[in-house]
Amino acid sequence: MKKSRLAHIFSALDKKEIRDLRKWLLSPAHNQREDTVLLFEYLIKYDEKTAEEYLDKSKAFAAVFPAERAYDDAKMRQVMYFLLKSTEEFLVYTEFQKDKTQQKILFARVLSEKKLKKNFQKNVNDALKELENLPLRDKEYFKKKYDLLYEDYQYSSKERRTVNFDLQEISNSSDTYFLSLKLRQACIMASHQKVYKKEYDFGVLSSVLAFVEDKKLFKIPAIGIYYYGYKLIAEEGNEENFRNYKNLLFTHGDLFAKEETGEMYLIAVNYRIRNYNAGDEKILRELFDLYRRGFDSGVLLLENRITVYTFNNVVLIGMRLKEYSWAENFIDSYQKYLEQENRESTVFYCRARIAHDKGNYETAMQLFTKVEHNDILMTLSAKTFLLKLYYEQEEIKALDSLLDSMRTYLRRKKIVGYHKENYRNIIKYTKKLAHVNPYSKAEKNKLKSEIESVSPLTEKAWITEQLNKI
Repeated sequence: MKKSRLAHIFSALDKKEIRDLRKWLLSPAHNQREDTVLLFEYLIKYDEKTAEEYLDKSKAFAAVFPAERAYDDAKMRQVMYFLLKSTEEFLVYTEFQKDKTQQKILFARVLSEKKLKKNFQKNVNDALKELENLPLRDKEYFKKKYDLLYEDYQYSSKERRTVNFDLQEISNSSDTYFLSLKLRQACIMASHQKVYKKEYDFGVLSSVLAFVEDKKLFKIPAIGIYYYGYKLIAEEGNEENFRNYKNLLFTHGDLFAKEETGEMYLIAVNYRIRNYNAGDEKILRELFDLYRRGFDSGVLLLENRITVYTFNNVVLIGMRLKEYSWAENFIDSYQKYLEQENRESTVFYCRARIAHDKGNYETAMQLFTKVEHNDILMTLSAKTFLLKLYYEQEEIKALDSLLDSMRTYLRRKKIVGYHKENYRNIIKYTKKLAHVNPYSKAEKNKLKSEIESVSPLTEKAWITEQLNKI
């Protein structure tokens, strides 16, 4: 039972949903089975600590069917099925209640089928007015506008009064919806293709792009933002595309739902990250401003979570620009949105990096020693900073101990070949650096030659610099 779909759904319900689901199950319109209610009451009592005990089928069966002497698996499966279906229907209903316009679209179809002309027309007119009063002008706005206008047209055709009906608006709404949807999907596919080197067939995209350009439909925000978004990904290095994209994003970003605007910001952010990784350090300030604007407006806080990757990026970019106060405030304000499992280590790592950059080496050492992250590469990064600090502070015993522990760590963890080889070389040549004979020019030159020829070794510049100081 613990691995059942029913248990998984119940583990995700919040307190309000549990209260409302109880009301749903107690309503004869939705459920007429007492055993379903009893199983519901049984399941809401367990938590993570008691899940193993409560989610035992035989114990649940005894609670739901106390008069039964022997466990009946078929009967248990049946009540679980009915509770699952009732819960699914409740969740669909709850989600549907959030979209008043969609309710009116479906109600219009019902009224049309029943030939209730007066009710139908009022419902459609009210829905169109409500739709126009909404702040969003995303693809869903055009989809709903099309649906309402089309329902109106269909009803009018039954009444044989379509002579003066404006079909152009219906066509424009459906075109805008389709073009926005197609271009958004193209952005997703192009991004995925760039990261994972996977080839896709983009279908009618070339015709869509030509049509948008010919009709200058990129002036419509729902189309233009994804038109330039796609070109931004597909035509790497074209700064005019980026300027047009950013202008639309900053000017019309509030016409889209928060989650969608967040995705738009990520397209811009990822483009600038690629520029930076390619060696263009001039765009660091612009990348920082994109992150700051995205988080200040809340659009980059997707599903109330921040990935470790994004959190680190924001802090380290702020650090490189010497925006220490902002970076430290960001850590304080947004750490609660990190997954709890990695939160503490991520915060230690970021604070350590800032302390190191500011020259507070004692504080940095203390913080780096506390980093034990699920992300193996972040843990190794922290240990690498620590070994550099130990060496520079002439803490050779601590350095030797750390190098030994890193070697053990590498053996224990599953790490991709390149990274394993890189960190093996860091350990090996830091060890040699720490114990090279400072009075032997030949020994130092030999070590220098080895370092120059070895690969991969991401700390080659630092090791060579320290060797030259001996």
